[in-house]
Amino acid sequence: MTANTSTTAGNHVTRQIEFNDVLVNALKVPGVKIDRDSFLRNQFKTKPQEFVKDILSEGPVAAGASQDELRTLARKIVDTTTLQSSGMSFLTGLPGGFTMAATIPADIAQFYAMDLRMAQQIAYIYGEPDLFRNGLPDDDLVRNQLTVFCGVMFGVAGAASLARAATAKIAKQMMISLPKKALTKTLYYRLIKSIAKVLGVKMTKQVFARGVSKFIPLLGGALSGGMTYAMMRPMGNRLIDALETAHFAYTEEFFKEDLSNLESLSDEDLQ
Repeated sequence: MTANTSTTAGNHVTRQIEFNDVLVNALKVPGVKIDRDSFLRNQFKTKPQEFVKDILSEGPVAAGASQDELRTLARKIVDTTTLQSSGMSFLTGLPGGFTMAATIPADIAQFYAMDLRMAQQIAYIYGEPDLFRNGLPDDDLVRNQLTVFCGVMFGVAGAASLARAATAKIAKQMMISLPKKALTKTLYYRLIKSIAKVLGVKMTKQVFARGVSKFIPLLGGALSGGMTYAMMRPMGNRLIDALETAHFAYTEEFFKEDLSNLESLSDEDLQ
């Protein structure tokens, strides 16, 4: 992790974290990268084989899966991930636990590892192509898409608009037919960079808050797990809402509004 600034409370110091560093390192954790085809086969294992083949080749939305069915599956993923991550956060939050030598980095790493797993799963439910078919963990395309998804989950201003404009089928069609309405590469990369910066700041504050909680005997683990539980579910639901809108309720006017909002955002607005 890259150190830029620090925050101090008593003797506790937290260095400024670079989100890109955490993202690349978290993707190296075994089990974080989701195998799209295996995941989708498991999610739709009760469906006819031909339907599953369509899902694998076209994505669930294009294959004809209903909005209600996909929302049910996505919410189940969020609930499961929340419980799993809360449990692990409790363990890593215990003073003197098995990660005591690097408690705060380990805790935050597992939290974001679970976030990244959940983001991939929700994205695949709503028809996103395989993120890793042609890319390595630090590939620009993979990193940019996951940065946007994490930005949505953390409620970063503009991230939901960017996710919708970058994934909605109607938006992609408009970018071809109406070049002047396209999400330009310059704007896209500027927003990605700004979102990553905001995520780094949020992450630093989160590390600091959790680090302080660990100094409370016995309660440290419970507080850490409770913070995870309180954060994870709304984070997942934000991404569900953004992708569901992009694939089931997006219109030309919605796209123009999102694009206008993105073009007007300054770096100071992205908080």
